[in-house]
Amino acid sequence: MPGHEVQGRLEQDFLQIYDKLSPILWRHAYYRVNDKELANDLVSETFTRAWDYVRQNSIVNLRAFLYRVLHNLIVDHYRQKHNLPMSLDEIKTESNFEPIDKNNSMTEVESDLLRQQLDKLAAEYRTVLLWRYVDDLPIKQISKLSGRSIGATYVLIHRALARLKAIANA
Repeated sequence: MPGHEVQGRLEQDFLQIYDKLSPILWRHAYYRVNDKELANDLVSETFTRAWDYVRQNSIVNLRAFLYRVLHNLIVDHYRQKHNLPMSLDEIKTESNFEPIDKNNSMTEVESDLLRQQLDKLAAEYRTVLLWRYVDDLPIKQISKLSGRSIGATYVLIHRALARLKAIANA
């Protein structure tokens, strides 16, 4: 029964990954769709699809794979909602975003102002800042998710921060 042992180990490993990454993916989904129930559904579907895939295939970087699946589900959601072919880059973030960390020192007014400034950024800039500073992803991971080299990823984050500062100072 070696196949059952391998399957059991795979399930245990996957459940540990679920416990570790589901809150992070949920936060990312919630920021993108601004709906708690929808974020729950998207994360659940992400892990369901990933589990179906992992049982048959090996994945080198499961975290990147999960983000890619979630990204695709979010794009699909907006396509169905608007009945338009669009990319995630064309989707504007909803305007009533709540702060992620309830224990942070930002006031509600400061948080609202930051959200408004983030909404003025190009989607590509907003996304890398979200991955880096909300999801706390390392540069290497962001590089894989964005399909850019590590150097280009650093440049993109730098430009996004510079643009956000320019918007804040305008």
